[in-house]
Amino acid sequence: MTEERKNKIHDLAVKQITSDFKFIKEKSLGESIYGFGLGLVGDITGFFSAANSIESLQRKLIEEDDKDDISSFWYISEWEYEGTKDNTLYEFLATFIYDIKEDKYDSVMKDYENVLIKALQTCDKKEVFGIGKDRDDIIVYLHYADATDEDLDNISSKQINRPYSHNLFKERWNTEKDNLTKVVKKRMTK
Repeated sequence: MTEERKNKIHDLAVKQITSDFKFIKEKSLGESIYGFGLGLVGDITGFFSAANSIESLQRKLIEEDDKDDISSFWYISEWEYEGTKDNTLYEFLATFIYDIKEDKYDSVMKDYENVLIKALQTCDKKEVFGIGKDRDDIIVYLHYADATDEDLDNISSKQINRPYSHNLFKERWNTEKDNLTKVVKKRMTK
């Protein structure tokens, strides 16, 4: 992917992420957001922003009557809040994605993932997700909504979040260790 395209995608993504996070914060009416992610599918078709709050997670677990279902904690397609569904980035991607040669597609997809991680890093530097404890209470990552491979979740989390938060996040499924699932559960009891 050319540097010009990468820069354009980055800038459009930063704009969309910023707008989506603000929209979600307003929509969640002061609830305690603990996770924000960009949902991808296996094709280069843009992304969707999603967030979950302690309160919305509690509602979901009560509704489903399954307090042990931790997939609701981390699969962003399960989360209550989504962004504005702005199509500007997709419209730009559509100008070239259908011309990508099959043998180049994986490479372009990797570039796309890296650009989105950089966009999340830019938003973090601009304090879009908050500062201090407010920021530390939110895990931010990229997630394939249509796959169970979570490598990208962990790779992106490591590049975006503070080391302590990332280390808890990467252990989120491990019941034998301290992990972010336990931290979120503890926050639900406060």
